[in-house]
Formats: sequence, structure tokens, C-alpha cells
Amino acid sequence: FTEPLHCARPFVFRAVVTRRNESTAVAVPLADVDVLCKAETIEFAFGRRLLLAPAELIGHDVTLRVTGVLDEALNDAGAAATWDFKVGAFDTSRASVELSNVRVPIDATLDADAAAKAARDVLLGPSVAP
Repeated sequence: FTEPLHCARPFVFRAVVTRRNESTAVAVPLADVDVLCKAETIEFAFGRRLLLAPAELIGHDVTLRVTGVLDEALNDAGAAATWDFKVGAFDTSRASVELSNVRVPIDATLDADAAAKAARDVLLGPSVAP
């Protein structure tokens, strides 16, 4: 888009995501798509629930269609935009996460052992005493 967009929530534009495989089309709820509207840009990310169930998109053709976009002056920002793409397979079973500069708030009234346990619980989950 060439003009700053009207990005107030709830969004006035409509976005429809369709998942297709063979001859079947299924609408993906927009609640499952993260939307970032800023300046002249609208970005979409398939996150939230879909990341927990990637099979919903893997191997499927996906269409994302956006209509009704308005600029800041509430004028029509132009024709509908449509993106067609296919989601390839990916493997998350061997994904690793590296944390750096993690800060854990610690209550000043805790002793050193309790503070260390609290930090471990935050990073690794609560521990259970044997």
C-alpha cells in the first residue's frame, strides 16, 4: 500500500485464509492468524494455535485475500490483495532453543537456596521433591 493505513482495532479490513488440498477448501479462522497493521503495511503470521498443529497447513495450498483496506483518511486503499502459496513440510522434533540475557525476578526476602530453586522452576518448570 502507498498511503498510511487505518490500523485501529478492530480492523475494518477483511482477511480470508483458505486452505486447499485436492478439491477441498477450508476457511482458516482469522483468530488463528496474527495480524500486524502498521504504516503502509499489513503483515500476517500463522502462529497461535496453528503452530501447535502444523499439519493443518503442511502440504496444503493456502490463499490469503485481503479486502476493504482503508487509509488513515478512511478512503479505499485500493484493490484486494491476494497471495497464493504452498506450505512445505518441516520438522520441529529436533528444534532447540537458546536463551541469553534471561532475567528472573527474585523476591529479596528469599535466601540463596530458595532463590536458586525459584530461578530453576521458572526456566525448567516446577521441581518435585523426591
